Amino acid sequence: TNTTTEAIVVNVTNVNDNSPALTVNTPYSVAEGTTAVGTVTTTDADAGTTLTYSLTGTDKDDFTITKTGEAQNGVIAFSSAPDFETKTAYSLNVVVSDGTNTTTEAIVVNVTNVNDNSPVLSVATPYSVAEGQTAVGTVTTTDADAGTTTFTYSLSGTDADDFTITK
Repeated sequence: TNTTTEAIVVNVTNVNDNSPALTVNTPYSVAEGTTAVGTVTTTDADAGTTLTYSLTGTDKDDFTITKTGEAQNGVIAFSSAPDFETKTAYSLNVVVSDGTNTTTEAIVVNVTNVNDNSPVLSVATPYSVAEGQTAVGTVTTTDADAGTTTFTYSLSGTDADDFTITK
């Protein structure tokens, strides 16, 4: 029998057949008045893929996501600083695509309370007091911050030493 041997080269070309793997640390907690939420990380087993991020879901319009650096991570931020007294939790989805495959992860962002509002003091002045009386009047204090707020009172001015104020 006659045989011939020939060396051949087989080149395997990469096909984008793997979905990006998205890692999120939900729920995120953010103090009211700040915008930074957190970073999501993504890996893709396909070499040379370029990742793009987007947001979907109920509260997507309240956030932005920006791709950073060669690692192609996504940085999530509020579009404007949240207010705990207005809304305490947000729900949205992070979507990452490698141009062919897409991965979606749901996240929750909880807003934590900060004592960021000044108290409002209501005083009905001028007070009229009959001589010989010690009670002058009542002041009312409110604070827009949620939760328990403790108020501390003091008096100042020329005649402050002639009066006391109690809770």
